[in-house]
Amino acid sequence: MAGEDAVEQDEPAGDDGGALAVVAASAQDGEALHRVLSGGGYRARIVADGASVLDEVLEAGPDILLVDLPTALAHVDLLPGILRRHPALATLPVILLLPEGWTGEAPEALGRAVSDVVFLPVRPAELLHRTSAAIARRRRHLAQRASAGRLREDMRGISADIRATNDPAVMVDALLPGVGRALGAHHVALQVFDDGRVAARGSSWTDTAGGTRAALAGPGREHQEDALPLALALWEESATATFSTGPGAGSDGGNAPAPDWLRKSIAGPCTVHGVVAALGEGDTPFGLLWIMSEEQPQAFSGVAGALTQHVLGNLAHGLIQAQLIARQQQAVRKLESLNRARIDFVGTVNHELRTPLASIAGYLEMILDGVGGELPPEAHTMLQAVERNTAKLSGLVEDISARSSQESDAPGHGPGDLVHLLSDVPLEEP
Repeated sequence: MAGEDAVEQDEPAGDDGGALAVVAASAQDGEALHRVLSGGGYRARIVADGASVLDEVLEAGPDILLVDLPTALAHVDLLPGILRRHPALATLPVILLLPEGWTGEAPEALGRAVSDVVFLPVRPAELLHRTSAAIARRRRHLAQRASAGRLREDMRGISADIRATNDPAVMVDALLPGVGRALGAHHVALQVFDDGRVAARGSSWTDTAGGTRAALAGPGREHQEDALPLALALWEESATATFSTGPGAGSDGGNAPAPDWLRKSIAGPCTVHGVVAALGEGDTPFGLLWIMSEEQPQAFSGVAGALTQHVLGNLAHGLIQAQLIARQQQAVRKLESLNRARIDFVGTVNHELRTPLASIAGYLEMILDGVGGELPPEAHTMLQAVERNTAKLSGLVEDISARSSQESDAPGHGPGDLVHLLSDVPLEEP
């Protein structure tokens, strides 16, 4: 790709691990820069033809680009299009090589793409220092971005596990170790207060890898009163707070007090540092999440804090929904119990009514048939009315008995597989 004007010169790896630099400059300046860079342990590719710079960068994948001012100005108008087509190049550090004594002003688009500037002729120590610093900044940025990507995937997995269940215990079992491992913490504790929306609970997790770390006792209901003001303050500010306790906590100890349950559960000369975030929904919180590490500070980056808050939002929603479902199930069970009691009562009443009614109907029939002697016409008429009403009452009892039997034989209602149900629904062709 780079033609005759591109000369690849690879040197043995030096102090910077053999990082690769592409240099776009005149032949004379390029040779001087190559000597400096190779002496500092870098590999260098010199490109004297400005039109070949992009091809060389895409092919070589360098750690840094050094470009002289004439080459940069000749291609500055193409820069936005290049970055749109190759967005990965936005992270490539660029050192602009300025002519000696230059006092002009670079175009804004070029200024945004440049990481640093060095004047020609270069001073070797300055060039190597600025090159090393620019490469180190890029590597830190790429490492942070990769770490943030892994953390994002871990937190997505935790959120998916929380959303996949209506069991609060399963949600908490997914949250505590998931967040602890994703953030590199040694202990994580969840404190949920007595609240009309959720059921109170205290849970904790400890990374016991290696068997050298003792589990910490988690918070209990008796610690709610002390924790509530902190939860309210954090929730109002949408913030987190740090805390420390133990021999190495220091004089400030963070911007939140260490909880009493934590201080009492620390064994030996152990120092615990942590971050605490509020759990809740709407205008008020109903819990706290404590994330702790031993001996080393535990602090949130912006990405870690945002992702943790997002997971806590999923947990809060899941706990509230689980409580609503539990109450609905409790109400259904109560209604089912009442219904069974009603059916039993109706069955008992039917049985108790049917027996005397059958006896009444039998004796009426015998009396009307004259078994007890001939009746006066008026008495016969009255007994016929009694017989008709007895038959009507017997019919009502039979109807009630039949309806009660149908209800008791009806299938019960229980959880259904919505996905399976929907998969059986035929879809219309568009």
